[in-house]
Amino acid sequence: MKKILTACYGALAFLSTALAVVIALLFLVALILGGSAGATVSEWAGTTAKWSISVAAGAVLVGVVHTYLSREHSLTAAPPKTSESGGS
Repeated sequence: MKKILTACYGALAFLSTALAVVIALLFLVALILGGSAGATVSEWAGTTAKWSISVAAGAVLVGVVHTYLSREHSLTAAPPKTSESGGS
């Protein structure tokens, strides 16, 4: 189960990062083109950004589920460990 969640998280995180690069390039092209063509490309970038946000949210959800199922989170309440030597 942990391997599947790790693979899903990695794929979704990579995809959202790749989409962010595509968005940046689209906005750069829109800036270079200008006018109505630039506005059209800018709208494509906005649509891609919505998809990228959804993919990133999915990655976060998978990451949180993995963290709590593997019990490797820092929010676990446990009694403090004490030394048994008794002296300093």
